[in-house]
Amino acid sequence: MRFGWLAALCAGCGFSVAGAGDGGTPGGEHTIDVPGTVPTSPRKVVFNNANVIANLDDFPVLVPIAGQVDYSKIVDPRKDLRFEDPTDGATLSYEVETWTPNGESLVWVKVPRIKPFPAPAFILLHFGPNESTAEPAAVWSDYEQVNHFAANPDDSTSHDHDAMTVVGATPVAGYLGNAMTFSAGTDRVTFAGTVFDGWDEGSLEMWIRPVYSSGNNFVAEPRVISNAGALQLGRFYLDSTTALVLQIDAKWQGSAHSEIHPDLPFNMWTQVTWTYDESMWRTYRNGQPAQMDEVGNHDFAASPSPLVIGDDGSSNAAHMQIDELRISQKRRSADWIRAQQASMTRNFVSFSDP
Repeated sequence: MRFGWLAALCAGCGFSVAGAGDGGTPGGEHTIDVPGTVPTSPRKVVFNNANVIANLDDFPVLVPIAGQVDYSKIVDPRKDLRFEDPTDGATLSYEVETWTPNGESLVWVKVPRIKPFPAPAFILLHFGPNESTAEPAAVWSDYEQVNHFAANPDDSTSHDHDAMTVVGATPVAGYLGNAMTFSAGTDRVTFAGTVFDGWDEGSLEMWIRPVYSSGNNFVAEPRVISNAGALQLGRFYLDSTTALVLQIDAKWQGSAHSEIHPDLPFNMWTQVTWTYDESMWRTYRNGQPAQMDEVGNHDFAASPSPLVIGDDGSSNAAHMQIDELRISQKRRSADWIRAQQASMTRNFVSFSDP
């Protein structure tokens, strides 16, 4: 394995510790809204539920903490934070993806229910010594595999889809925290276990940035993700001199298969979600519907091989960066996908005094 790059990160933490001012966004710059005085515990974390249509249950929310806590009271964010459900006082599970005392820190919190507007939608953030204990796997109990690439390519869920081998792929500043970059045809990350193996529904989400300067740099149909079974999730082919088409091939039990093709611009981060529910195969780009294909009632084909990002042995890796890879064994609603997009683009959370 190639894990030498972990030396620059917090050894054994499970999250990265970024330098001052490293917000992890494309270009590393965005507006940080901070209180005028040193904040006191607790803080009210308010959700923008204006566009929420139905209840969002067990929803992982990105809480971007920038100046919203007194960092002097937090030695270890895995122990010195506590998120509270105001409806019953329950302590909520959370995962620290990045922790940057002089910039922005990224924390994922599992919220039991977010109701549509005009219902109140908020939780409380407490901070101080030994307030609670982070439970990363519990945040993602509704998922099969989640890879932030923050401190390593491992799985944040309890299903242990950790990186078995990393060849060539290296860390880079991603959309949120770190990402993995694939710059050569042999680059790949291979994960333990199998996914989409005979499932009757499922979803895959990721941020992806095709790294090409022009169509002249493109080699025909390089691979993005595959598992040598149900999914060849991504072969790029050229759509124009400024964009690529990401062809997704789904293989169903029997001989059937189908394809769907969202466009992705060069050198820009795009969030893409694919979801299937036994009949309809849908894709969303940046939280909005892009394409759908009615394929009939199928289950995914058997997938005896593990998931691979990049070179899968049959095709070279695309030149790309991948961030926030998520796989779930269920169909995601348009409401869920739209809210996740708002959360990850920092348009879902604001802070106030309780």
